[in-house]
Order: sequence, then structure tokens, then C-alpha cells
Amino acid sequence: MRRGKKLIVGLLSLIIVMVMFSTAEGKSVYVINDTDNSKLERIER
Repeated sequence: MRRGKKLIVGLLSLIIVMVMFSTAEGKSVYVINDTDNSKLERIER
């Protein structure tokens, strides 16, 4: 029983870490896109 609980907790922590990483990557990509857009706007002006 204890081993099963540890396995479940490990899987849950792994999933949480993956979700955190994916959201962090998405935010960084959005930030890069925002900087690109501001550069494009400056060039247009």
C-alpha cells in the first residue's frame, strides 16, 4: 500500500512539474512574440 501511494504521489508531482514547465514555456513564447510585435510597430512608425 505504501509503495502504491509513493508511486501515485511521484506521478502527481511529475505531472505538476510538466504543467508548470509547459505554462512557463508558453509565457516565454508570448513574451518573445510581444517584443517582436513592438519591434514591428516601431519599424512601421
